[in-house]
Amino acid sequence: MIEKRARCPYDLELGKRHYFHRHVVLNNKPIITFIETTNYCNLSCPMCPRKMMARKVGFMEFDLFKRVIKKIKGNTASVWLHLYGEPLLHPELGRFINFCSANKIKPAISTNATVLDADKSRMLLDSSLNRIILCIDGINKETYSKVRAGGDFDTTKRNILNFLQLAKKRNRKDLNVAVQIIKTKDTLQEIDAFEREWHAAGANVIIEDFCSWGNQINIILKTCAPEKLWWSYRNGSNRYPCIKLWTEGGVLWNGDFAVCCMDFNGKIIAGNLSKESLKDIWNSPAMVNLRKEHIENKYTNSLCKNCAEYENEIRHTLSFARINSSVSSVIWQRVNYYIKHPSEIPAMLRGKLKIFL
Repeated sequence: MIEKRARCPYDLELGKRHYFHRHVVLNNKPIITFIETTNYCNLSCPMCPRKMMARKVGFMEFDLFKRVIKKIKGNTASVWLHLYGEPLLHPELGRFINFCSANKIKPAISTNATVLDADKSRMLLDSSLNRIILCIDGINKETYSKVRAGGDFDTTKRNILNFLQLAKKRNRKDLNVAVQIIKTKDTLQEIDAFEREWHAAGANVIIEDFCSWGNQINIILKTCAPEKLWWSYRNGSNRYPCIKLWTEGGVLWNGDFAVCCMDFNGKIIAGNLSKESLKDIWNSPAMVNLRKEHIENKYTNSLCKNCAEYENEIRHTLSFARINSSVSSVIWQRVNYYIKHPSEIPAMLRGKLKIFL
């Protein structure tokens, strides 16, 4: 019998096995990568689809959160407590964080830091938060205002510096703190300066790749860094299935099981964790049919049909992600080349690379 503490890597590996064998009914459990505590947000960032979101806005209730955590406990090691909203706007965030830890799930958040005042900083540092990403996209007011519309650069920067100082004073070595910038047309020229500045401030730095949100909104793609435009060579008739359908999922603030984090409007919902078990949802007709569509390259929804993000998902989920990052980069440069030029694949590699073609 497999112990519960070992379920997470076991379920991931079993999910990958199901994926390679193209099974549609699975006996693994999905890893829940995010729980959307709220989809309220105080900014209107041009690279985020939230402003086009039509679904209801609200806060997850703590009773529902407890039920969700109890259902995913044992096969989820860590979880992000946000999706299409600013988690610091939830009045019970600290309670959510501590309940995760009490159930041996490491909680994490990503925040725009605009409301990260002294009280909220103390609340987070007093909690059992395991990881936090502080987003400030730019090294000056001009760039920041283009990327983080509605935010105040000076206030946000001061909030982050104060948080870093307080975390150091509290000696929170168990808390992974990082400052993030997203690669867009407006930020590309500032990446190096951003890294130097925040490393000097004592923070880890994340240079986040631009996300297309499944190519759903053309106006968002206009903010894309040029290097991401290589996606255009792919089309819906020549691709492999998205591995997420075999390994993971997430939960929206109302308990809906979200098949994909790119689905900002919640159009593809497989069930609701306030009413159904995770096992029943994972092998529901909606999930089975969606896996079949991906295997057969016959998509009935525009999100999956037009998406290019699955390229990154399989890269991060499969075993390449465990290789030294520099080696992984070289491997994927070659894999991407062969995807574009399949006729040049050496005979000895054709079987191994079949899944990518």
